[in-house]
Amino acid sequence: MVYDFFKTNLLQVINAWPHIAALGGLFFIINLFFLKTSRTRHECIRGKSLICVAFLALSEGLILAMTLSGREPGEERHFRFWPFWSYRAAFLWGQKELGIQIISNILLFMPLGAALPLNFRWFFRLRRTIIFCMLLSVSIEIFQGITGMGLCETDDMIGNSAGGILGYGIWFFCREKVKIW
Repeated sequence: MVYDFFKTNLLQVINAWPHIAALGGLFFIINLFFLKTSRTRHECIRGKSLICVAFLALSEGLILAMTLSGREPGEERHFRFWPFWSYRAAFLWGQKELGIQIISNILLFMPLGAALPLNFRWFFRLRRTIIFCMLLSVSIEIFQGITGMGLCETDDMIGNSAGGILGYGIWFFCREKVKIW
């Protein structure tokens, strides 16, 4: 299962790399504008602040590229609002593909959950980070469902939000216990 997980996700990232780079570059410019206009927690542009901005831009580019690029709009609209159906299927009935999807959804939003408070004081509160991750996830899922580019489901929203929470927890631990930031 672990091998399948890494193989599946590595192939997806390799195939989406041009999209990730293009979107990451676009978000880097946008985030650099926020940094320049003093809307971030960094007072001036230094190496550390550029690394933080680049991490946020890469997180944003990765999320959009992995969820929206390389998919063709379909004829059918797919919506599944029954919560935890994929968790039951993966962990109770042993469907490995769904387990890989669940873990991927969690890992996809972890960098964003850490990068938001790393760059913006407004996201120092967990609630704001969760709300932002949830709204982004809901937006992506609704877009996927309406365009037929994927399945719009509550389980993806739950996994993405959990990933944002875990990312925030990593940032908080590094800030409070390890004193990195």
